Amino acid sequence: SKKEKIDIELRKYIVQISSYFHSEYEKKGKIKNLETAERWYQRYLEHYNAYAKQDKIYSLYGELLVSANRPEQALDFFAQSAYDGELILDKKSAFATISLTNDLILKNRNPEQLSDLHIQYINYALNYIQLYPGDTNSESVAMRASELALKERDYEKVITVANYIPDTAAEKTRAYTNDLKGRAYLELENYQDAESVYLDLLDTNIVRGNSRKEYEDRLALSIYRQAEAAKINDQIPEALNHFTRISRAVRQSELASTGLYDAIAITMESKQWPTAISLINQFQSFYPKHEYSADVTQKLSVAYLNSNQKGRAAQEFEKLSKFGDDIEIKRAALWKAAELYEDKKSTDAAIKAYKEYVGRYHEPYESNIEGMYRLIQLYTTKRDSGSRQYWQNEIIKTDQKASKRSKTERTTFIASETTLGMARDQHENFKRIRLIEPIATSLKNKKSTMQNAVKLFGQASTYGLEEITTEATFAIGEIYKQFSVDLLDSERPRNLNADELDQYEILLEDQAFPFEEKAIEFYETNLGRTQDDTYNTWIEKSLAELQALFPVRYNRKGKADAFID
Repeated sequence: SKKEKIDIELRKYIVQISSYFHSEYEKKGKIKNLETAERWYQRYLEHYNAYAKQDKIYSLYGELLVSANRPEQALDFFAQSAYDGELILDKKSAFATISLTNDLILKNRNPEQLSDLHIQYINYALNYIQLYPGDTNSESVAMRASELALKERDYEKVITVANYIPDTAAEKTRAYTNDLKGRAYLELENYQDAESVYLDLLDTNIVRGNSRKEYEDRLALSIYRQAEAAKINDQIPEALNHFTRISRAVRQSELASTGLYDAIAITMESKQWPTAISLINQFQSFYPKHEYSADVTQKLSVAYLNSNQKGRAAQEFEKLSKFGDDIEIKRAALWKAAELYEDKKSTDAAIKAYKEYVGRYHEPYESNIEGMYRLIQLYTTKRDSGSRQYWQNEIIKTDQKASKRSKTERTTFIASETTLGMARDQHENFKRIRLIEPIATSLKNKKSTMQNAVKLFGQASTYGLEEITTEATFAIGEIYKQFSVDLLDSERPRNLNADELDQYEILLEDQAFPFEEKAIEFYETNLGRTQDDTYNTWIEKSLAELQALFPVRYNRKGKADAFID
């Protein structure tokens, strides 16, 4: 209608005139231009708020406020531009919310306000790195978010964010964030995970001086706490193993000598004389000037007497090198039993054996995660989706905690394939949810499932496997496209008159438009991988979607011109 055409032209005029005064202010810095530009932006938002995302008004207004040194107000507008709930619709604006929040943190001195800003930064950062794990900014964003989460004592969040730092990151970055993660594990009393982190840190070439000593002390503490827990639970062999291996891992740490002394005390109390003799000799060799030297020497004489070694001491020491249960033999036997049960199709017995294996033997890591992967396959055979999902989650959590040096191509495949499997399940759940009345309830459910699926596909792509990364990128594009379609096809409220229904349709189109743009963004990301000589089914499908969604750019026919010499 004529009124609608006038309305459209008036909207375009407001965008143009506000942009003009915005540009003039940035060129000349005159307050009058700032006030005029701001007044026109406000008029636009008053009359055409439904089109604000489409016309990029929120981000433009935010940029104007940044230029005017009003970051708090700018942050609000960038947030409106960037997000629909926790879903990112505008990548540039999302990064602006992170940068502005960090600027406010650096300027703020109020503890209460600082805490709120820290939490806000962490939430923005998580949304960003989950959707863009491979982005050039994600590494520094994750590092900063981990640091702030530790300040807030949100230790679980420290670990979650730090896990988004890829193995390919700079060694200094990984060292810094891994230390944050290790400290969080210690605070959470996850000592085995802390040990793995600090072993990895000490394995790098850049850790020297005071930092190295701090990491060694934290490694020693993480092992010592495991020993204490085992002793409290009356797991004597495990306690002995932990107490004694501190000195093998970080001999110069104060806790290493304490742990070895505690191990000697246990063997003396339980009358394990040959083991006591071996440990005492180690103590004397490692720590000859220790304050406990005299006491240890006395214990050694008691051990010799009670072990009846005397003149045959040399022969007994030879036997000590082979003393105790051979854990490797026990481990190999349990794995073989599980494999035999699996071969015989004795599924329940195989499940029992594999569960015992992964619970008892966390090393070597490749065998541990392989055992969990076998459990997923067995529970899939049994059609036990609940147990299958449990072990899928266990694989993801275990792989995030595993040290870089323990990972192999096989473990990377298992972790990425498992994550992709969970993402596919969430994708199917997302597709099944219809947007019906009451629309608020179904929309909330669909967005929640969408967010879960997007996060999982994003996580699957971080493993760097070409086939999985391209499938995950295509799937994220599909999810955004489907959400746009489902919005437009959603059930309409029954109580609207014709004019209200027209307005409702316009609003729906405005809401759906950014999701279609996000779909195009991810399809284009996949297509961009052809520059690295990557081409497969998922890139081919991405191109097909782009040709359908954006035919002007991607479905053009080439022209052949004759050349006459």
